Amino acid sequence: MSIQLKNNQNKVNLSQLKEEEILKILLHLYDNKKFEEVIRLADKVNLKISHQYWVHYLRGSSFYDIGLYEKAFADIKKCLDINPNAADCYFKIGNICQETKNIEEAELFYNKAISIKENYAEPFANLGKLYKDIGDFERSKKHLDKAIEINPKFARAYNFLGSLAEAQNNIDDAQRYYKKASSLNSSYYEPIYNLSLAQLYKGQFAEGFINYNSRWKNSSFSKKRLQTNQPIWSPSVTTKCHVTIWPEQGIGDFILYSRFFLI
Repeated sequence: MSIQLKNNQNKVNLSQLKEEEILKILLHLYDNKKFEEVIRLADKVNLKISHQYWVHYLRGSSFYDIGLYEKAFADIKKCLDINPNAADCYFKIGNICQETKNIEEAELFYNKAISIKENYAEPFANLGKLYKDIGDFERSKKHLDKAIEINPKFARAYNFLGSLAEAQNNIDDAQRYYKKASSLNSSYYEPIYNLSLAQLYKGQFAEGFINYNSRWKNSSFSKKRLQTNQPIWSPSVTTKCHVTIWPEQGIGDFILYSRFFLI
């Protein structure tokens, strides 16, 4: 049995590999966001139970990352059949429940993860986001503060604190938290995008529009970038010129951004 890995175009004969080597390949593919390849390889192997746990975990995580939540749940559930005390699996199922709007179940699974692994920052942070989304700001702040107490360099928790402050109309605090998050992880673009929206809201257009370009690197931004061979205007361009305005997101863009132009 052989499989061809697209990232290096080398054929690997699975029958000649040790189980630990197969797991390393799966982890390498997952770390490089080759989720379809993780799934394809995981479908071909049947390892001993202790190693099969990680096959299910990485395949389930890959299904989650491409939005196939039912299949993700099935694999992570198989992990729990092998190890009922796996805190990471309860956290993963909590994420699936939160993505599918099963709020009460998400809360239950996050708390289960915390009960097994007390100083587990990730479920505290996600509970903070969950409580913010349902308007329970006090509990949201409590859980996000706990996540940062456990891990003071937890960029995602600071990003969630920013969105919590913004939900409470504390825009200055929101900007401070977004800046903190991006300073802790320069490759984490969501807080930079969130910061840009807060800056535009406050009328800080020069900084806001520069940071708004981070949307194209933000995985949660679903729109497609305009493909054109025409020059793209930059805020640094001060000479008079004709420009074509292209709305990325529909009529709302016309309404929101037309106020920035003098006709």
